[in-house]
Amino acid sequence: MDLSIIITAHSEGLVAHKTMLSIFRALKEVPGIKYEIIIHIDKGDEATRRYFDRYKNDKSFKIIHSDLGDLGLSRNCAIKHARGKYIQIVDADDIICSSHFRIAFDAVKKNSSCLYHPEYVYSFGDLYSLKIQKDSQNVEQAAKVLLSENDWCSMVFGERKLFEETPYRATVNGFGHEDWMFNIDTTEKGILHKVLKGSILFYRKAGSSLVTKNVNNHSIQQYSKLFDFNKFQDYDVKVEDIHPVPKSRKEKIIYRYKKIRENPKINAFITPVASAAKVILRKGITDNGPFPCDSYFEGGLLTEIINASELDNLIVPEKENAQSMEVFIPSNNLQATESYIKIAKAIGSKKIGFILFVPWITTGGADKVALNYAKALCELSDNTHVLIIGTEYSKNEWVKRLPQRAIFIDFSSLAQNLNDIERDLFLSRIILQTNCKRVHIINCREAYTWVKTHKDYVKNNLIISASFFARNKAPAYKGIMKYYDYADPYLIDISDVLKFIATDNTRIHSYLVDNCGIDREKVSVHYQPSIITVNLHRKEWNDGKIHVLWASRVCRAKNPELLIKIAKLLSPEKYHIDMFGKFDEGYTKKDIKKIASLTYHGAFSNIDAISPGKYDLFLYTSKMDGLPNIVLEIPHYNIPIVASNAGGIGDFVINNKTGLLIDDLYNEKEYAKAIKMLGEDQELRKKLASGAKKMVEKRHSWEAFLDTVKKDFLN
Repeated sequence: MDLSIIITAHSEGLVAHKTMLSIFRALKEVPGIKYEIIIHIDKGDEATRRYFDRYKNDKSFKIIHSDLGDLGLSRNCAIKHARGKYIQIVDADDIICSSHFRIAFDAVKKNSSCLYHPEYVYSFGDLYSLKIQKDSQNVEQAAKVLLSENDWCSMVFGERKLFEETPYRATVNGFGHEDWMFNIDTTEKGILHKVLKGSILFYRKAGSSLVTKNVNNHSIQQYSKLFDFNKFQDYDVKVEDIHPVPKSRKEKIIYRYKKIRENPKINAFITPVASAAKVILRKGITDNGPFPCDSYFEGGLLTEIINASELDNLIVPEKENAQSMEVFIPSNNLQATESYIKIAKAIGSKKIGFILFVPWITTGGADKVALNYAKALCELSDNTHVLIIGTEYSKNEWVKRLPQRAIFIDFSSLAQNLNDIERDLFLSRIILQTNCKRVHIINCREAYTWVKTHKDYVKNNLIISASFFARNKAPAYKGIMKYYDYADPYLIDISDVLKFIATDNTRIHSYLVDNCGIDREKVSVHYQPSIITVNLHRKEWNDGKIHVLWASRVCRAKNPELLIKIAKLLSPEKYHIDMFGKFDEGYTKKDIKKIASLTYHGAFSNIDAISPGKYDLFLYTSKMDGLPNIVLEIPHYNIPIVASNAGGIGDFVINNKTGLLIDDLYNEKEYAKAIKMLGEDQELRKKLASGAKKMVEKRHSWEAFLDTVKKDFLN
């Protein structure tokens, strides 16, 4: 037997007749070839089963029925029944050109070690386009291509043993695109993919196909040794590797154009001109053309289109379809490949035990949490590294604070030129290639979206957890105050695949359970550690005043407006507030210049830099918060705290035990009253400072935090 033609079918009905006619026509051009046609009907509908029944008595046909519901497994099942030396894979709604088998057999006579695809893929039906496929040059070049796009269609011809040695993978649990994965697997084994010059696949674009469902389900490709970091770290990107130097005049023009468009500076200049040219050209189009596809639809390709149109009326495009038709020449995304090589150089052969998703690693409370988790996980796992992926633009000032076995990837910069689909595929490939099963998300929208998009994959392959600390409120439509937080909708959307949600305070714990409906067992309180270097300064002033420290970000959430009101209620002869912090947009020094009891001293790099020990008490006026780090740091300096009962602050500031807690968040008189009470009672100041220090040393120790992390992350 020379050839086994394998046709996978499920709901094509009479459309499959057009496929069969094209196969019969192509077989006439290879007279003397002994062939069999294997029809695999997978969960076929009545119309499809009824159509193929007409061939049941034909000895050259073998019809198989199954309920696999999977393109990859369907192809494997049919291949097991094949007896031909060569195999041709085709779908039951596609049309092959009349010269295909003649071109294919000529190719394998010269080289039977490769797999062969048609040179052209002409999409028709719901969408019209033309893709021009190219040869793979070698395994490294093909790997760079397959990293971010499937360079070859599912219609493939080659020796049967190549298919038997590398079966298709199942498209289940969020995995998909069986042809893309087959191309990856075969390339990883050193099998090159070549194109059959002049052959064309007429690919029917239909919204109900299994291929379309894979795309709509955001299916991703499985792990492959082809993309191992320790291989890619030795690669480099050369334009010639991806786009072989062209020979024809047309290819040379396209090649030069692509090189120009890959230069960001030149591209930025010519893009507006190119866009304007498109508009001008479109206005000049007449009923007779020219159309963008005209230069391709000529010679042998045009002849095949005319021949195929005799089988299907949809193949010849209407004028509006031709006018909008896109021609795809493999772009082989250099940006994704270059970025992946950079990641590979950072990871190499290191084993990744945990992935932390963050928006960035800069100065802030959530960033300290990320640093704490990274340090703890490195300490608890001697043989693995922690991979931290930052998805939003930032200078990432605190990356230098990460422990030695933490690797930071600035995904925002590496993926900046990718569109949403490319970005998702790129992120998926990074996650899969780490072979890491544990992922923790801290305030990262892109990570939440990725988990929601790939939930089928996640629930079967990953252990997902997240941190959530506080809720924020801001004006929205007509000034109505609206809550913005990561629980609703993000945590709610993926709650079914979350192992646990960590928070640093019990108020958020209650909100997640009572307001969001999340299972109580899934929510854990992780009290953050407070370990800092402390210089206990003696008081530097002898003015008889009570000196109050306010240190935070000067932003709406920290309520500096309230601080100003409090300062105005305090006598400048008895009290003085020193204010430290970086101004957010909208705040300036002029708001506080004329208040005698308040002085602004600028931003601060760390708490010890402002010598808290020389103050009599610490004032915190936040109206939206979790359990802020600075509230845990102040007790180390033996000064008492006056704080708002916002967010999770009440978890630490317990009234008359570890500080004075103000329930009426916006009442400046209550704050002023508490400050005066402490100012007049030195023993109370000592008592509250001592209580807070004992709590921070016990509950917020590094050892206590390690125990919590070990219980939830490593259990």
